[in-house]
Amino acid sequence: MPDDPTQTLTDRLSSLERDLERLTTGIALLGIKPCSACKKFFRISEPGVLFDAGIPVCYGCIPDWWPQMSADLSTKRREIIEFELKNWLIHYHHAEVFRSPEKLPKDPPPRLQLVVSCHECNASGALDGTRCRFCDGRGTLWIAVRQ
Repeated sequence: MPDDPTQTLTDRLSSLERDLERLTTGIALLGIKPCSACKKFFRISEPGVLFDAGIPVCYGCIPDWWPQMSADLSTKRREIIEFELKNWLIHYHHAEVFRSPEKLPKDPPPRLQLVVSCHECNASGALDGTRCRFCDGRGTLWIAVRQ
C-alpha cells in the first residue's frame, strides 16, 4: 500500500485493519486457523494440533490457556469444555486418566497435567448412592500427557 500523505493516521490504521481482516479471512478459506493464544497458524486438517471449543488453541498453549479460560467460564460451560478437552487429549495426545494425584507419573513429570471434574458422577463423588468408581469418590480426575 503506497503512503498517501493526505491520509490521516486513523484512516491508515482503518485501512490496515481491513486489509488484515481480508487476509485472515482468505487464510481461513485455505483451511488454516490461528491459535487464540500464540497467534501461530495451523492447518485444521490436522485435528490434534488445535483444540477448538469456540476458541481455537494449539496443544502447546493449553497449559497456560486453560487456567485463564476456565476461571472466566460458568461452572456448566467449564465442565462441558473440560470433558471435550479431556477426550481430545486422550484421542490425539495419548493422555492418561488417573483417579488420584499419587498415581501421576513423577519421573519424568508429565508434559501436560490437568485436573477435571468427573463426568460420570457430575463431580459429586457419588454414583447411584455409592462412591463413584471412576473417580474414587473425589469428584475429580487427573489427566496427564507423558513426555
